[in-house]
Amino acid sequence: MLAAFPEGTWLVALGVVILTAMTFVQRAKMKRRAGVDLVDKSGDGGKREARESMEALFVQLQEFSREMLAKLDMKVRVLNELLTRAEARIEELKRLSAPGTLAAPSPSKPANPLHEKVFRLADGGRASADIAVETGLERGEVELILGLRGKGA
Repeated sequence: MLAAFPEGTWLVALGVVILTAMTFVQRAKMKRRAGVDLVDKSGDGGKREARESMEALFVQLQEFSREMLAKLDMKVRVLNELLTRAEARIEELKRLSAPGTLAAPSPSKPANPLHEKVFRLADGGRASADIAVETGLERGEVELILGLRGKGA
């Protein structure tokens, strides 16, 4: 029977059943307190008034139950949507972290022509001080560029 309800809705239905049962139990308690027939000494007027009061209470309880069901239903929908999004993100992360999906880094090629000149001069055996004079860079800059080349950046 629970399989006939959408996911999470059976909890809502169970809540309605519990609220209805609590109403009937409350009604029985009120009957015992006020006497078996809810009749006061004035006659039929008290019985009718008590019945109207109970009917009004029952209507309020039904309205409250509907409101709570609507709120719970909305929360179930939101949670299902969030769960769907989370599952999609998990699948994408799995796909991205699978071996072979990440592209291998391309060999470092200087984007700056000045860096290319520094590399060429260094490959020709020139010292960093000579390269600095020829390129117009500071010696520290030349050493930094050459150091970054060694790290693959």
